[in-house]
Amino acid sequence: MTVADTTWMGRALCNDRGFDAIDPEWWFAPPNSWQRRLAAQVCQLCPVRRPCLRLGVEVCDSPSIDNIRGLWGGIDLGTYRSSKARLALLDSGEAGRTR
Repeated sequence: MTVADTTWMGRALCNDRGFDAIDPEWWFAPPNSWQRRLAAQVCQLCPVRRPCLRLGVEVCDSPSIDNIRGLWGGIDLGTYRSSKARLALLDSGEAGRTR
């Protein structure tokens, strides 16, 4: 998958009309805030966590991006210092497990 492949986004719960009461900025709220925790709970139920996380990893690794923040596939990629660690997390299947 490449960053250009975003066909899965329409199935993401964060884009779902059922979550209109949730502000999209909650995925970018400060770590450990109640907004961020609620957003992470939505991610846990999302059927497209793996492609979301992969997109986050690709965006993180982009030379044009200085600082990544927010939740991607339920994971705060800002907490992972190296691309190798982020990719290991992705490849483990644990972070991207879907229901």
